[in-house]
Amino acid sequence: MDITGKLHSVGETKTFDSGFQVQEFYLDLTRFNQMTGEKYSNHARFKIFNEKCNPDQYKVGDIIKVGFSINGKSFAKDDGSVGFAQDLVAYKIDFVREGINQPESQEPIEEDHDDLPF
Repeated sequence: MDITGKLHSVGETKTFDSGFQVQEFYLDLTRFNQMTGEKYSNHARFKIFNEKCNPDQYKVGDIIKVGFSINGKSFAKDDGSVGFAQDLVAYKIDFVREGINQPESQEPIEEDHDDLPF
Protein backbone atom coordinates (compact mmCIF):
# COMPACT_ATOMS: atom_id res chain seq x y z
CA MET A 1 0.00 0.00 0.00
CA ASP A 2 1.07 3.59 -0.55
CA ILE A 3 -0.03 6.79 1.16
CA THR A 4 1.08 10.40 0.73
CA GLY A 5 1.21 12.97 3.52
CA LYS A 6 3.29 15.58 5.30
CA LEU A 7 6.16 14.39 7.51
CA HIS A 8 5.16 15.46 11.02
CA SER A 9 8.01 14.09 13.15
CA VAL A 10 10.79 11.48 13.24
CA GLY A 11 11.75 9.52 16.34
CA GLU A 12 15.15 8.32 17.44
CA THR A 13 16.48 4.98 16.18
CA LYS A 14 16.35 2.38 18.96
CA THR A 15 18.93 -0.42 18.85
CA PHE A 16 18.45 -3.55 20.94
CA ASP A 17 21.15 -5.90 22.30
CA SER A 18 20.48 -8.31 19.43
CA GLY A 19 21.32 -5.56 16.91
CA PHE A 20 17.67 -5.20 15.87
CA GLN A 21 16.79 -1.57 15.09
CA VAL A 22 13.44 0.23 15.00
CA GLN A 23 12.55 3.84 14.22
CA GLU A 24 9.15 5.54 14.23
CA PHE A 25 7.88 8.52 12.30
CA TYR A 26 4.53 10.27 12.05
CA LEU A 27 2.75 11.34 8.88
CA ASP A 28 0.17 14.14 8.93
CA LEU A 29 -2.79 12.95 6.85
CA THR A 30 -5.15 15.82 7.76
CA ARG A 31 -8.00 16.32 5.30
CA PHE A 32 -10.44 19.17 4.69
CA ASN A 33 -14.07 18.87 3.66
CA GLN A 34 -14.26 20.73 0.35
CA MET A 35 -17.83 21.86 0.94
CA THR A 36 -17.62 23.06 4.55
CA GLY A 37 -13.88 23.60 5.09
CA GLU A 38 -14.08 21.40 8.18
CA LYS A 39 -10.69 19.98 9.20
CA TYR A 40 -10.28 16.26 9.90
CA SER A 41 -7.05 15.82 11.82
CA ASN A 42 -5.35 12.48 11.20
CA HIS A 43 -1.82 11.35 12.09
CA ALA A 44 -0.43 7.88 11.42
CA ARG A 45 2.56 6.25 13.12
CA PHE A 46 4.86 4.19 10.92
CA LYS A 47 7.72 1.94 11.96
CA ILE A 48 10.91 1.12 10.10
CA PHE A 49 12.92 -1.95 10.98
CA ASN A 50 16.68 -2.31 10.54
CA GLU A 51 17.14 0.88 8.49
CA LYS A 52 15.14 -0.25 5.42
CA CYS A 53 14.47 3.40 4.62
CA ASN A 54 15.66 6.60 6.20
CA PRO A 55 13.12 9.29 7.17
CA ASP A 56 15.99 11.41 8.57
CA GLN A 57 16.88 12.42 5.01
CA TYR A 58 13.66 14.48 4.83
CA LYS A 59 12.66 17.65 6.66
CA VAL A 60 9.60 17.91 8.87
CA GLY A 61 6.91 19.40 6.63
CA ASP A 62 8.08 17.66 3.44
CA ILE A 63 5.44 15.80 1.46
CA ILE A 64 6.44 12.15 1.15
CA LYS A 65 4.93 8.97 -0.25
CA VAL A 66 5.26 5.95 2.04
CA GLY A 67 5.06 2.35 0.87
CA PHE A 68 3.94 0.22 3.82
CA SER A 69 2.37 -3.00 4.95
CA ILE A 70 0.00 -3.62 7.84
CA ASN A 71 1.20 -6.19 10.34
CA GLY A 72 -1.24 -7.38 13.00
CA LYS A 73 -1.07 -9.88 15.83
CA SER A 74 -3.22 -11.07 18.68
CA PHE A 75 -2.11 -11.47 22.28
CA ALA A 76 -3.53 -12.68 25.59
CA LYS A 77 -4.39 -9.91 28.06
CA ASP A 78 -3.92 -10.25 31.82
CA ASP A 79 -7.68 -10.69 32.27
CA GLY A 80 -7.74 -13.65 29.87
CA SER A 81 -9.30 -11.82 26.95
CA VAL A 82 -7.67 -11.43 23.55
CA GLY A 83 -6.18 -8.12 22.43
CA PHE A 84 -4.94 -7.05 19.03
CA ALA A 85 -2.06 -4.83 17.90
CA GLN A 86 -1.29 -3.45 14.47
CA ASP A 87 1.81 -1.79 13.06
CA LEU A 88 2.18 0.19 9.85
CA VAL A 89 5.60 -0.96 8.65
CA ALA A 90 7.26 1.31 6.08
CA TYR A 91 9.43 -0.34 3.45
CA LYS A 92 9.87 2.63 1.08
CA ILE A 93 9.83 6.42 1.31
CA ASP A 94 9.78 8.65 -1.77
CA PHE A 95 10.13 12.43 -1.81
CA VAL A 96 7.13 14.18 -3.42
CA ARG A 97 7.82 17.86 -2.79
CA GLU A 98 9.27 20.25 -0.27
CA GLY A 99 6.87 21.21 2.47
CA ILE A 100 5.43 24.67 2.80
CA ASN A 101 5.38 26.08 6.31
CA GLN A 102 1.82 27.22 6.82
CA PRO A 103 0.14 28.31 10.03
CA GLU A 104 -1.93 25.64 11.79
CA SER A 105 -5.09 27.73 11.53
CA GLN A 106 -5.10 27.78 7.75
CA GLU A 107 -8.39 29.06 6.36
CA PRO A 108 -10.04 26.90 3.68
CA ILE A 109 -9.71 28.19 0.13
CA GLU A 110 -12.96 29.60 -1.20
CA GLU A 111 -13.70 28.71 -4.80
CA ASP A 112 -15.40 31.13 -7.18
CA HIS A 113 -18.28 29.32 -8.92
CA ASP A 114 -19.60 32.40 -10.78
CA ASP A 115 -17.63 31.81 -13.97
CA LEU A 116 -19.22 28.56 -15.13
CA PRO A 117 -18.49 27.64 -18.76
CA PHE A 118 -22.18 27.41 -19.78
